[in-house]
Amino acid sequence: MADRDPAPDGARRDQAIENETRRLLRTLIRHTVPPVPRKLNQVGELYGLCLEMARENGRIPEDRAERLTLLRLTILQLLAPDLFRFGRRNPVFLAKLEAWKRQAPGGEGLDLGRLEDEIKAKIAANEEQLAESPKNATAAGDLYSLKHIDQPLLARIRSARQQRSDFDPLRLVDPEQPSVEKLAPFFSLDKPPAPVSEGLDVVELKPETDSLDDPDGFLSQLFSTDPLAWRNALAQEADNLTDRILDRTSFSALLDRVRSVPEFVQMDWLELIAPHLSAEQLFDLYKESRLLTRIP
Repeated sequence: MADRDPAPDGARRDQAIENETRRLLRTLIRHTVPPVPRKLNQVGELYGLCLEMARENGRIPEDRAERLTLLRLTILQLLAPDLFRFGRRNPVFLAKLEAWKRQAPGGEGLDLGRLEDEIKAKIAANEEQLAESPKNATAAGDLYSLKHIDQPLLARIRSARQQRSDFDPLRLVDPEQPSVEKLAPFFSLDKPPAPVSEGLDVVELKPETDSLDDPDGFLSQLFSTDPLAWRNALAQEADNLTDRILDRTSFSALLDRVRSVPEFVQMDWLELIAPHLSAEQLFDLYKESRLLTRIP
């Protein structure tokens, strides 16, 4: 009788997954880090340190997407620190880069000149809409996200490309191997906070936030037609909103914008902000947006 393979099928699958993850990590380094021994060593040492710190604090398991994300940020921290700092303030920046590459026509490489022209055209169109209708909340939201996320991100990509190191941040992202969207844990690798409620489960006893760091920016991004801007708004105010509900002033301003564009409120948008609303606030949103009457 033939000898049986002592390794169970599950163990072989796990090893195959681990081998493929390591291959992708090595490929990412080869394709992005300039072939200079000092830089390669710096990336390897910093990545190992961050990974060890994350594991010790229960932050990042052996998930492929999480390990690739951590490596991408490690490379940026060393080779494009200005872009890394921008990402700390705008945690959807990697998802934005992936979306740009995904939308490149005909599978071509991302044409920054064409992208810049598209962004400028969108800005002009939204400015025209606001000139005609100053209370157009979605035009204001799109204009804010274009000027505060898209344009400065593109400028930092250009700046990083102009360095003598020949580093191109666009090589970091791959729509086929997307990064983890919630990047806050990767910028702060200490122990995770206590879990908070998710989805439409509203905890009535949550305290109000004292204030938001940038109320206008927060609300403007929430009313952008780009869902990444919604997530960016919540991520930027995470310190103020974690396990808290919106203060009355901020919610009143939000409700005013909803009244101007009630059809903008949809379930996917509401699910994101519901954990930061009281039951009364959620009821007011349903009422002003007439959402329940619009759901088929």
